[in-house]
Amino acid sequence: MWHLAQVLLLLLLSCDSAGVADPAPEVIDPVAHLARLSLDLRGIRASPEDLLDVELNPGKVQDYAELWVSEPAFAEQMAWHYNERLHTAVAMRSTPRSYLLSDSEHRAMGWAPLEHVRQIIAQDRNFTEVVTAQSIPVSVVQAQTLGWSEPAQDWDVAPVPDGRPMAGILSSPTLWLVFDGDATSMNRQRANAVARIFLCTDFLDREGDFEFALAPEDLQNSEQATQTQDACRSCHAALDPLAAALGGFSERSVSEPIEQAAVYSTFTQDWFRSWVEPAYYGAPLGDLANLGEQVAADPRYGLCTTRYVAESLLGRRLRESDPLLEWGPTASVQAGALALVETAEYRSTELRTLSNSQLYSVALDLGERLGGGNLSARFEPLLWSPERRVLAGGGDDFEVLEKNSTPSLGHHLTMAWVARELALAVSLAGPRNETEVRVEIVRLHTLILSQQVQPASPEVDALWQLFQAAGAWDTPEVAWDVVLQALVRHPKALVY
Repeated sequence: MWHLAQVLLLLLLSCDSAGVADPAPEVIDPVAHLARLSLDLRGIRASPEDLLDVELNPGKVQDYAELWVSEPAFAEQMAWHYNERLHTAVAMRSTPRSYLLSDSEHRAMGWAPLEHVRQIIAQDRNFTEVVTAQSIPVSVVQAQTLGWSEPAQDWDVAPVPDGRPMAGILSSPTLWLVFDGDATSMNRQRANAVARIFLCTDFLDREGDFEFALAPEDLQNSEQATQTQDACRSCHAALDPLAAALGGFSERSVSEPIEQAAVYSTFTQDWFRSWVEPAYYGAPLGDLANLGEQVAADPRYGLCTTRYVAESLLGRRLRESDPLLEWGPTASVQAGALALVETAEYRSTELRTLSNSQLYSVALDLGERLGGGNLSARFEPLLWSPERRVLAGGGDDFEVLEKNSTPSLGHHLTMAWVARELALAVSLAGPRNETEVRVEIVRLHTLILSQQVQPASPEVDALWQLFQAAGAWDTPEVAWDVVLQALVRHPKALVY
């Protein structure tokens, strides 16, 4: 009977959640941690020397993190992550207006808001400056496109020359050409963009138990319904006054050249103000600069920044109840990243998939390490071609806005293309005996997969056999191309 008593006791204890501690999450080892850090913070694979250093000195992982967040590559990677909110980089979304822009003009316009984000992160400025800065970056090409005076150097900072109130990205011509509006929509799309991008509170995600009890005559005047029907007013009481603060930007229904469409108009701003008095969630609003100040002071902005840093480095969306959001507001993206990469959530064994910007920078870095020189022109489609971006799991900023972080056939087709382009750009012929070939295979394996192996390991055995089957000493250039492509197309080259 005492056996039965013990079983019953164990069952009772198992039902008491307070008496049983949650198991510690399984985390990756320091070498894999460094490999992940390098891809997330710099967009490139860690060098074999750095991986060996951490294998011998595991405590140095955070030293590398502190070094890498201060490098320009970190800000570049984080700016591309921010594009998942802005959707300006690749394609200014369809409007009735047609702009005949060259590739360079298109890129300059699309990148301009992200350059503002990049500079703030690179200089470790308070992230509230995204919506409060009195100057924004301007490139030579962008200035030529919009008819502005050219800056002294590319991406110099200056106020927009039409005299508009300055509020960082909120004053960006590009942003409000992407998120456009007109008198019919009363700039509500733009207001919702402010809430979604900067506060992580999309009006379209609101839930509520209500029914629309509109009479036929109400349907004929939807604007009146937004003011009189309770089901409408629950959103429009905040949405419409916020939209009224964005009336100075051009309407999409007006067909005009881009240099005119990008101009801010105090006349139209006053016209919208006459319809609805601007307000920020009940607080009276002055001009656009005051809107930026209100957004920056809103606690939701700092929490939204925390979410941005976490989601960028974790490669997944956070739940509203995620413990990481309990950290509170983040002002420094560099500091937020350093705190995050120490957590068990970041070091979990769950694999991430390389993003478009990571694929691009990994390919460039590998090409340079293998003697191929600067291959940016060869791999730019990974950043700027809508089709290439979607194939590699990204978005095109128009029809596909959510990235696919699960490896797919498109990802593997992309890696096959990357492998072919690398093989065309570099020449690896050199070693003339088996020992030297195995040593070179070890180096390539570490460079491409961030995994250290020994010359006699099964992985090297398989690649040595492939090298021989592909021609070995008779056609070593071909044999090395085959080995290189096999490694780049390996499933582990796509995840980390």
